[in-house]
Amino acid sequence: MKTKKNPYPAMEDSRLNSEVRRTTFRERYATLLEHLRTSIDSGVWKPGQYIPAENELARTFQLSRPSVRKALAELAAEGLVRTMHGKGTVVSERRASTVLHLFWGMPSFEFEAIRHLVHRFNESQERIRVELIPMPLDELMAATLEGTFKGRIQPDLIGMSNTLFCSVAERGPGKLLQPLKLKDATDCYEPYIRAFSHQNKQWAAPIIFAPIVMAYNKTMFERKRLPVPCDGWTWRELLEAARALTEYDSGGQVARYGFSFSASLNRWPLFVLQNGGTFADADGNVSDDRYTREALRFTRDLMYEHRVTPIFSAGSGRVGEELFLRQKVGMILTSYSFLAQFRDIEFEWDLVRFPGRVSDTGLGIATGIGISAGCERTFEAETFIDYALSTTAQSDLKRLACSVPVRRSVAESRMIPHGSSAGERYYLFERLAPHTRTMKDFGLKYEQLVDLNTELGLLWANVETVEEALQALRAKWQKARA
Repeated sequence: MKTKKNPYPAMEDSRLNSEVRRTTFRERYATLLEHLRTSIDSGVWKPGQYIPAENELARTFQLSRPSVRKALAELAAEGLVRTMHGKGTVVSERRASTVLHLFWGMPSFEFEAIRHLVHRFNESQERIRVELIPMPLDELMAATLEGTFKGRIQPDLIGMSNTLFCSVAERGPGKLLQPLKLKDATDCYEPYIRAFSHQNKQWAAPIIFAPIVMAYNKTMFERKRLPVPCDGWTWRELLEAARALTEYDSGGQVARYGFSFSASLNRWPLFVLQNGGTFADADGNVSDDRYTREALRFTRDLMYEHRVTPIFSAGSGRVGEELFLRQKVGMILTSYSFLAQFRDIEFEWDLVRFPGRVSDTGLGIATGIGISAGCERTFEAETFIDYALSTTAQSDLKRLACSVPVRRSVAESRMIPHGSSAGERYYLFERLAPHTRTMKDFGLKYEQLVDLNTELGLLWANVETVEEALQALRAKWQKARA
């Protein structure tokens, strides 16, 4: 006797059922949406094909039928499906005559918001459709640096961080991207426009940005009866609080740290900026001014002299944030984009400007979209970028992502809601934005920044002093110029 073939191959994975049973309602609902969209986008379910019935979806994902109907209504609003009364739900026909491929590095905290933006754009267009292609971040980085992408599908649009753009620009951005002319760029925050420019040309459009700030565990501060951090804090007060929050077990080992930061180029430079230091001198050498040395020495002393910061977190970008979520550290340097992970934590938290000698000096990171040098449908690609910077799209990004939309009129408007995960201190960015710097403003080439980061790793491993690290860099760069 022949086994009846399952008409819905996307539902065959038995692991899906066991994973669903272990999740919350919100996670199950999100998993359902992810499954439906992926099955449609990947072509598992073809245009005109009926998707599984509501009862089957409800049973598989442990949801009620009204919840399933709500998910299908979301897809219908995005133009992905249409419901036929009494018959079921079918995958919509593709209307577009021009298809653009947007490559996006994963993992990404903004991915769901960008996917919503793409769906809204597709819904508004009759002849243009953007397909969002997620790919591992390391593969995207390698391909952009090489200027070539493997596979049959080539990008028309490329999402990238300002950090990646710095590296691309140093190798010549014209090998990968086409120059842009942004509409109404004066309404966008200038530091982030500048972050994607090179030699007086704009090579990508910033879409969202994330200031680097300090997050702290309010519950932990209250338990210790400590005054919570404020904008006027100094490093001395930061250290005093970190000491009070650091706890030891019976064996004398640290059980909880007071403060944590990572060795990422998107984190530790804030110590230098907030202390009034610089990264390069007038000759293009690494800076050796008093305030820079003082800042770098302070980062090392937090680990070894004061023992209030975990040593190993300096080598990993997200260890500090994970420690914070587990209440193993009381304060961290983090970015707005990571606040998406704070939705379900069981303690109170807040944001504050990172303490320092220089008021309001900020560090920020940004995500932009550029047009691939190989894109032959430039007008259509520009149409999408114009949409991504429109008030409609920027308002959606503000609501869905924890990062801040780059359009000032949207970001600062109290009439346009922001994501609930960001908390009450969302508008802290307003103080920092005018004085924010990105990696582009450090005055060093990207390879020099990588050298600097590597050398400081030896400082944080406690095998070099600040003076030895800076001297090694000066010698290396002078030799390279000889």
